[in-house]
Amino acid sequence: MHKENFLNLIEIQSILKKIETLNNKIEGEKKRVSDIENQLKFREELYATDKEALVKLGFLLKEKESNLLKAEKKLKEAKDNQKKVDSEKQAKAIDEEISSLEISKRELEDFILNHLDEQETLNNNIADFESFKSGVLKTLREIQNDVDEKIQIEFNEIKNLKQREENLISILPKNFQDIFSMTAKRLKSNSLAYIDHGKCGGCQMSIPSMICQEVESGTVLELCPSCGRILLPHQ
Repeated sequence: MHKENFLNLIEIQSILKKIETLNNKIEGEKKRVSDIENQLKFREELYATDKEALVKLGFLLKEKESNLLKAEKKLKEAKDNQKKVDSEKQAKAIDEEISSLEISKRELEDFILNHLDEQETLNNNIADFESFKSGVLKTLREIQNDVDEKIQIEFNEIKNLKQREENLISILPKNFQDIFSMTAKRLKSNSLAYIDHGKCGGCQMSIPSMICQEVESGTVLELCPSCGRILLPHQ
């Protein structure tokens, strides 16, 4: 009877390993979706930053363009006045004003030209994201449907395995149930170990010869003194 109990324990552990594998598969499937969602979220944050920068740049360019128009108007007036001066002092003052206005005009033109390139880059980034988002959302829906189908299959398989596990546990003697429950809480699907050349197959620590003999007789339930795994007879 003890031999059958040990075989049931081995099958239960095998079931737990399968359930772990299936749960890992489920997490992997979920990660396929979360990776795309995270990528989309990251791009959305960049998109929001670009949109904000574009608005600010638009206001700044309008301000600079207004200043440029004012500078051009003043420069034209100064050049017109240059023709009307009747003294060297006035001519010098007009020349200095024209020189200063021309410098300001060039600086404004350079600023606007450089930032028009930035404005174009921001507009391209925004357009690229909108196209990217449309494609990603379509892909995400397709992947989500595929993931949902696979997860449902894996959940159903886990449900069947757990039912089998419960059935096997229910036919174990109470001491087997209690000890296996205790070890499984700590060691999960790695709760059992054979004795290999006088050592625990799990932790590789030596097992006293008396315990080895009792375990191999298949009549008692013993734990590894070091790691606490349930020791299995080989037969």
